[in-house]
Amino acid sequence: MLTLVGTLTGAVLGVASTMAAEAFRARRDRRARLDTVRRDGYARYLRALARTDAALQEAAARRPGPLGKDEALDAFRSEDLLGRRYEVGLIASPEVGRAADEAYRRLRDIREAMIATHLETSTVATRDDNRTTTWRAVHRPYVTALEELREAMRRDIQGD
Repeated sequence: MLTLVGTLTGAVLGVASTMAAEAFRARRDRRARLDTVRRDGYARYLRALARTDAALQEAAARRPGPLGKDEALDAFRSEDLLGRRYEVGLIASPEVGRAADEAYRRLRDIREAMIATHLETSTVATRDDNRTTTWRAVHRPYVTALEELREAMRRDIQGD
């Protein structure tokens, strides 16, 4: 009888330890997959932000005055930025989500400024006229928001 109890106890301990090890592996694998999904989603969003910024600047450079609303919206929508923003909202930590929304809003501010007035987006402009001053005033908050977003993403991915 004692042998049977010892055998059953050993079997229960063996099954329990196997189940615990498997649960640990499953959690680790799930975390690794989530990290990959986040890293890829974050990269897609950053790429969409950068390309949308470039598309807006290219549209402004082609025009001597303010952008038409349709032209600005076309440039703003050219990289599926809103879809990427929603994707980040699903996979991101709250900190990254807030930073992603802020970067989106600052880029949208640029779009609205380009509709309202002509902005000189050239980085080689040497004159300090109103168009370049206005451009810097509207673009700098976007650059700052983008830097903060990258830092939040980096902390989220690296677990700091």
